[in-house]
Amino acid sequence: MGDRRRADFWTLQPATGRWSAESAGTPARSAFAWASDSKRFVLVGGRAESGPLSDGWVVAIDAGDSRPISPGGTVPSARTGAAATFDASKYYLYG
Repeated sequence: MGDRRRADFWTLQPATGRWSAESAGTPARSAFAWASDSKRFVLVGGRAESGPLSDGWVVAIDAGDSRPISPGGTVPSARTGAAATFDASKYYLYG
């Protein structure tokens, strides 16, 4: 399979050791920055078949629902391999 990018989302239940396929709805990508808390994860950038990406997505973990981020102001340029974290009020992207 090598460099094949996927758009699937899976959860693991450690107590049972079972994987479950979920529905995230984000475009296929690799090498993206992401951060999470107990309710959601945010992913930004990465690489698609067409090249580096600059978009971002919020995925609600319990609902398996996703939506694109529509930020204002200056948007970070397309990137791969960045790092991210967030707190209650801000998402931090590095690299």
